Amino acid sequence: MIFFRRLLYLLFCAAAFFYYIFHTGYLSWILLAVAISLPVLSIAATLLMRRGLRVQIRAEVPHPGGFSVSWQITPSLPYTTVRLRLCFENLFTQEKTYEEIFAAREHLQEGAADFSYEIGMCGVIRCSVRGAHMLDLLGLFFLPLKKPAPLEVLSLPKEIPFSGEGLDLHDPSASPAQCQCAAGLAGERELRDLRDYRPGDSLRDVHWKLSARTGRPIVREYDFFADSVRTVAILWSGIPEKLAPALGRFLGVSRFFSGHGPFAVLWMENGRARRYVSPDTETLKGILWNALSQPPAERGEAIPDFHDTAEPFLLACPEAVFLYEDGIRGEVVS
Repeated sequence: MIFFRRLLYLLFCAAAFFYYIFHTGYLSWILLAVAISLPVLSIAATLLMRRGLRVQIRAEVPHPGGFSVSWQITPSLPYTTVRLRLCFENLFTQEKTYEEIFAAREHLQEGAADFSYEIGMCGVIRCSVRGAHMLDLLGLFFLPLKKPAPLEVLSLPKEIPFSGEGLDLHDPSASPAQCQCAAGLAGERELRDLRDYRPGDSLRDVHWKLSARTGRPIVREYDFFADSVRTVAILWSGIPEKLAPALGRFLGVSRFFSGHGPFAVLWMENGRARRYVSPDTETLKGILWNALSQPPAERGEAIPDFHDTAEPFLLACPEAVFLYEDGIRGEVVS
């Protein structure tokens, strides 16, 4: 379309020039002056209208496999066209995709337009405008516009449902010591009372100062809210193609536990383990945002020694969810 307009203008200039050569009248002078001054006047008028124009972009809530990017020109220009060159960069996989889109007159009359972007892999997607230009009134030249700041969108993999089969979350035969241990594993314990030591009590619950003062062992008694394994872990190391399904299983297990009382998240990365007790939606989103905003480490496949404890946990792997006890991988938990 732009090429066609430029061709028409060149033909008009050629006709005005030849008419001026073969007919040196006032009309030929006027046509030649108009042919020469039209682009200059068009560019000057467009530059005046461009003052105060802003290009704004925003991302809609991502859906599985993609999301929508909306851009808006304020104030709207129903009489010209805007060209945007977008760059979509996945900060997790380092993949880049470039798109060139035109905001036509009918879109700009509404003041906004949408563009759908399909995501091949989870990660933090950074959308930046590499170039923003608007056509002059004649539609012959592109004039630059101020580029908006880039925006970032968190794209998560498809959540793999977790049934919890194989986990006895309500075992009436569990001993108080087992329940207390599981409650401590989930991080949800509340001090209720002090009492004498009983066989099976954990040594970490002994109140050593009070025991030394009274001459007999005194332990802290807690209220507990868990009676089985309620810790879900993920080893954030490897290639993105392997981590994406592992993260999908991790999200499924986390959603399952969030509906069954308190739980703990164990995020293992770079040989260290960070523990989060019953993270809410915003906390979990922040964890995933930090993890997916940079390439993963492709080393450290071994399970790190966290807190030097032998407490059991569930590890979300690409192929399944495994139960780990005493640092050793056990059975598969569906």
